[in-house]
Amino acid sequence: MKRRAGLAGQLLVPGIGFAMLAVTLATGIAIGAFPGWLLAMGGIAIAVVLFGLFRQEGGSLRDSVASIAYSLFVVVSAVFLYLILANHNRTYDLTQHGVYTLSDETRALLSSQSRPVEITAFARPADHPRLMEFFQLYAGESDQIVFRVLDPAADIETARRFDESGVYPGEVFIESGGGGTERRVQRFALDPFDRYRENVLTNNILRLERGGDERICFTRGKGETPIRPLEGRAPNAPDTSCSEIADILQRQLMPVVDVNLSSLSAVPDDAAIVIIAGPKVDFGEIEVEMLREYAAEGGAVLILLDPVARGDFKNLNALAAEAGIALPNQIVLDDTGGKSDASLVPVADAGQHPVLAAGNGAAMPMKFARPVNAAPEQAARVVTASPLLVSSPRSWTKHPLEVYAPNGVTPPPADQRRQETMAVISEWSPERRTRRTTAKFAVFGDSDFVTNQYLGDQSAVLMLRTVEWMTTRDDRLQVPPRILPPSSFTMTHARFWTIIGVLALMSLGLIVAGLTYTTARRRMG
Repeated sequence: MKRRAGLAGQLLVPGIGFAMLAVTLATGIAIGAFPGWLLAMGGIAIAVVLFGLFRQEGGSLRDSVASIAYSLFVVVSAVFLYLILANHNRTYDLTQHGVYTLSDETRALLSSQSRPVEITAFARPADHPRLMEFFQLYAGESDQIVFRVLDPAADIETARRFDESGVYPGEVFIESGGGGTERRVQRFALDPFDRYRENVLTNNILRLERGGDERICFTRGKGETPIRPLEGRAPNAPDTSCSEIADILQRQLMPVVDVNLSSLSAVPDDAAIVIIAGPKVDFGEIEVEMLREYAAEGGAVLILLDPVARGDFKNLNALAAEAGIALPNQIVLDDTGGKSDASLVPVADAGQHPVLAAGNGAAMPMKFARPVNAAPEQAARVVTASPLLVSSPRSWTKHPLEVYAPNGVTPPPADQRRQETMAVISEWSPERRTRRTTAKFAVFGDSDFVTNQYLGDQSAVLMLRTVEWMTTRDDRLQVPPRILPPSSFTMTHARFWTIIGVLALMSLGLIVAGLTYTTARRRMG
């Protein structure tokens, strides 16, 4: 009993030290960091463990002092080694495909960087290490790059400096200038696990270097769908604004504003794209001429145009015809699946256009939508007009007055039905390339699909990818993604026993080395 009690007493102090050390490690892992007070607690735990171990030795004072000196020497050596490595760190990418190395395009851009660039990323604490590792690749290539990664829930004041309404995890702001020079800010979204993250960050640095933010301009003044939530809307009334897609475009691409062309003399210089979403009346000849001049400079115009019961959009139709797009004032109907509401038309991808190439097309419905036809032969120039969305082969068209008639619509026979085109994108080489070397023009036969009432995942992605493709600059760098090729390891019978044999030999070697060392010490003692 006394022997057991003595053994328990000897193990008590080291046990307390190991328990403290375990609590320290568990706390650091739980909070995702090791602040100073936690490191101090770990140091105390190690000291308690060492004190307990020295106490067990029960040797002379000289032996105890020597053991403590050796331990301190090891600890101090480890600290100095850490400080040396921390201040002279160097990363080596040993992967076969250079997964952790920046591309030549990015390195060339960073080597020519003439202005300091500060990267401020907001992310969840769990994503901080990965983002900091990624940004460090950029900072290591140029002393003009500095970065910080913050938690938007904790660093509220910093977040409000960029946006009074707050920012979301995953948003990044890059700044340059200040101190007497023009301050430029670029805002975009960055997924730390996206294989295209280098492409995103590098091209945003390039855009900042070339002049900072462009803007997505929604028009207003013609009854268009508003980009801000409707004020005074009844609780049960549908939300017909497009504030949600406007927020998505702003977070993912660039700032979003609304402009009234009737109060301007030209399309703003910083307009990356002009979006006309659901106008109720036609644009005037002066406004259409402004859009025509904007396209002639390499601008991008996106029109979401609903059918109308009376009259039509004469001037907008003429502008679209110049781009090789025809807009008959009809409503596409479809009774696929025996549904009662024929005005709700399912649409799908029409081909392999770059907007749809990544598999982000839309299998979604459009309601009271008009057909949009590719008509390059009607264009005022040589254009490439590509269908983007189509209806099912069971569709047919009627004039809005027939659809809205009290008697309704009688479905036609099968031989009078056909697949209708619901969206078309055209592009051409503009007369003046002051904005881009390619002018882009797109028309969708419906605007409701972008409103908050009907917006879904598919329609949001479609709108995002369309605007992204239409606003891509010609000087954009094509940074290839760094992807580890798929690999597999087949555990055959022979490999299994080879691994077992190697592990057995390693274990036997360690045992023999330990026994040899122990025997040698006993003989020397």
